[in-house]
Amino acid sequence: MFFGGKRACVFGGLFLYGGKALALSLLSPAFTDGGVISNLYADATSEVSPPLQWRGASRRTVSYVLIVDEPRDSGPNVVHWVIYNIPASWSDLPEDFNVESDERRESVQVGLNSWAKTDWTGVELKGAQLHFQLIAINRFLKFNDSPDALTVLSAIEDYIVDEGEISATCP
Repeated sequence: MFFGGKRACVFGGLFLYGGKALALSLLSPAFTDGGVISNLYADATSEVSPPLQWRGASRRTVSYVLIVDEPRDSGPNVVHWVIYNIPASWSDLPEDFNVESDERRESVQVGLNSWAKTDWTGVELKGAQLHFQLIAINRFLKFNDSPDALTVLSAIEDYIVDEGEISATCP
């Protein structure tokens, strides 16, 4: 995908933006990159998000955007979670993160997933792949309503400074 005339990793597997390697590292203590994610997080009825941690962001980072999607062979990707305005001072999201109840929530906002919900939503297809993408940007975002993933991605295309990703397979 191209953003602002630059090649960017959005819903894909490239670790390049504007031709340079990116340093942001995203990981989870609950699964390894490319490994199997527990049904605790992946089951269709689950509303428990996995814990995520990151390091190595650019000093120009002001906030992060997290998008978790499920690539499909046909049709658009299914989006499970959209979070934006995660402060640059943060380096993790705990298990079962909820903007409403997290004591450090500060400026964090949530967007709409494919079910028009703002919470984490599990997976309906066994064996599906979940793609977690953390994007560092050089500003905070402002929307009048809860945006969907494409609206957020369109809004950040000129402000990406770094990104990291991991994926997991659902049992």
